[in-house]
Amino acid sequence: MDINAPIRKLDGFQRTHPWVGFPYAVIKRFGDSGAGSFAASLAYYGFFSLFPLLMVFTSLAGIILRDRPDLQDQLLDSALAQFPVIGTQIRNNVGQIDGSGLTLAIGIVLALWAGLGAVRAAQVAMDTVWDVPRKHRRGTPASIAMALVMLAVMGVFVLGGAVLAGLATTTSGTAGSLVALAGSAVLNVVLFAVAYRVLTAADLTWRQVLPGACLAGIGWTVLLSLGGWIVADRVSSSSDVYGTFALVIGLLAWIYLGAQLTLYGAQVNAVQQDGLWPRSLQGELTEADRRALRRSARQEERKEEEIVDVTFGDDGDPKASDPTVGSGATRTTTAERRSVAAVARSVIDGVTQLFRHEVELAKIEATEAIAVRAQAIGLLAAGGVLALYALGYLAASGAAALDIVLPAWASRLIVAGVFIIGGAILFLAGRAAMRSAGGVEQTQATVKEDVQWAKQQIAR
Repeated sequence: MDINAPIRKLDGFQRTHPWVGFPYAVIKRFGDSGAGSFAASLAYYGFFSLFPLLMVFTSLAGIILRDRPDLQDQLLDSALAQFPVIGTQIRNNVGQIDGSGLTLAIGIVLALWAGLGAVRAAQVAMDTVWDVPRKHRRGTPASIAMALVMLAVMGVFVLGGAVLAGLATTTSGTAGSLVALAGSAVLNVVLFAVAYRVLTAADLTWRQVLPGACLAGIGWTVLLSLGGWIVADRVSSSSDVYGTFALVIGLLAWIYLGAQLTLYGAQVNAVQQDGLWPRSLQGELTEADRRALRRSARQEERKEEEIVDVTFGDDGDPKASDPTVGSGATRTTTAERRSVAAVARSVIDGVTQLFRHEVELAKIEATEAIAVRAQAIGLLAAGGVLALYALGYLAASGAAALDIVLPAWASRLIVAGVFIIGGAILFLAGRAAMRSAGGVEQTQATVKEDVQWAKQQIAR
């Protein structure tokens, strides 16, 4: 009895039925990319970032809305509405940064810096979801800038939540509840869509992030509706063991749940956009499996000169392993076919790898050439601006000084000649730099060598 037969049957079924194959591909990619560890990291940093960020939020609200304490309370309630049951306890432990002038500014900046941990951890997670090579990920300054942008977006989201709460209050009954629920779902979808675009260095469009944003946004709205039961159950089950620290356990569990939902939404976008399905349950790898493994390996590229290339050893002629091979003559023919196939595959793989390397070399050379030309254009522009300002301002004063010893026409001619010479020097320097910028001659030469090598391999 073949115990693997049911698994093979299920594998064939999910490969041919997208409604099963796509969710399986998302779940598999979630595990392969280590998204569970990233969710735990987001929960950890989110927990320690929550209170500093709330402190910054309440302090800024107190400064801007100094005369409207009712609006301050409404904004804080909108922010804490994302934490069912435990929001009240969190509010009782959130203070404001006191002081004035420089002291207040320093306190807000330090608290904001402490609160950036969760957003920066989310950037690492999103870059991993999209398999962004490390050499293309944002550096520290750009990462901090994007984190601040994301915090500003979250602030706008809190304001929108406060507006929705006000509308729901003015509209009584079921209509008010439906308005609040629908508005909250729309706000959540928009927030996740912005997060999926801002938090990664990958170049994405709104259409590419919309499916995952809808899943995460609507899912978060549903979780908020059930949050009272979920968090209360978690807190009550932890009270016997952790006592007063059960609140901390409930908060961590809630943040971890939200982090998982966020990463699942991102995985949906990546799987759909890059065609990473169907995946295999066992046996032969699918093309989506190979594509996913290649993308994952290329994340380790850390330098511009570094290129990670992935090959698989199970690519071969299907006839080479035909179990129906019988006579000695047939075995000889099969061995010959295997040898020819191996040679052909080796040549093809070598040419493919060389082609990739040549493309990367061409990119590097073209980038360097563009940089040199950009500098040359800057010199040309500087020369033109200098000539323009010189003719506009300095010429007048220089000509006035020469008027003392020379006729008016001669003094103005001399001044104009001096600035024309200066502009010409800058222009010639820029043109020389432009001509010195090389093209892709090295790539052309190496391509010719690669073609010659391929011809020699085929001739053998």
